[in-house]
Amino acid sequence: MTPAPLGLRLREILLRQAQDPGGLDGRRLQGVVGDLCGADQQDLLPALRYLVVCPPFLRALRARPPLADPRLADQLRAALQQVFAPGLCARMAPVLAQLLARPAVPAAATGRPRPPGRPAP
Repeated sequence: MTPAPLGLRLREILLRQAQDPGGLDGRRLQGVVGDLCGADQQDLLPALRYLVVCPPFLRALRARPPLADPRLADQLRAALQQVFAPGLCARMAPVLAQLLARPAVPAAATGRPRPPGRPAP
């Protein structure tokens, strides 16, 4: 799995965990990160483990809606840059981008027409 899909998958899991009382325990979140990172992402593991226990991240994950604060990306980049080397921070950029992405709005909700051949949900 490349960094961007890793961030997206992590987002899905963490949003589910945020709905579970007690699901946002730091050790539990670090375990999730450890389980997700494959052999090709072991270099990202320390930064991801740091990220999921970082106070701004935990606050944003507990907020309603979770991970929606537009300032969060800058806060987390700054936190990572204080601890990790620039090369690792650069590799974390696509993970952060997907992790903090807002959910897509369905075409029906935006008033945009559906592509031809696509049935209504």
